[in-house]
Amino acid sequence: GGWCATQRISAAIDVLFIDTSHDYEHTREELRVWLPHLSPKGKVMLHDTNMKRIYRRADRSLGVGWNSGRGVIRAIEDFLSMKFDEKRDFVTVAGGWIIRHWAHCNGLTVMEKYDSPACIPVRREREP
Repeated sequence: GGWCATQRISAAIDVLFIDTSHDYEHTREELRVWLPHLSPKGKVMLHDTNMKRIYRRADRSLGVGWNSGRGVIRAIEDFLSMKFDEKRDFVTVAGGWIIRHWAHCNGLTVMEKYDSPACIPVRREREP
């Protein structure tokens, strides 16, 4: 059933953007419901993974946020069974995912599925 089946295309999601309520329980439920539908090379982007009362945008202007109790990043931490410092940019690998996090503004985290260590992109230094 469904439109994808009638068109003979995969119903798997390649790119999923979650800009949630920022509540931990709600975000955890969204991850539980949506992530099983990602394609084998799927990516999920989550906004507001570094919420704070006052934040600085890329253009250096200030914005007003709120304390979400680390709702979004905490849901990601629970999903991956590991802790993150959302106040810093990072790239790491956990549980079949490459996780990239940018702390600026209110934070953006991108999780990309991978199926083997050979699929992990390696950044090489340029030769002089």
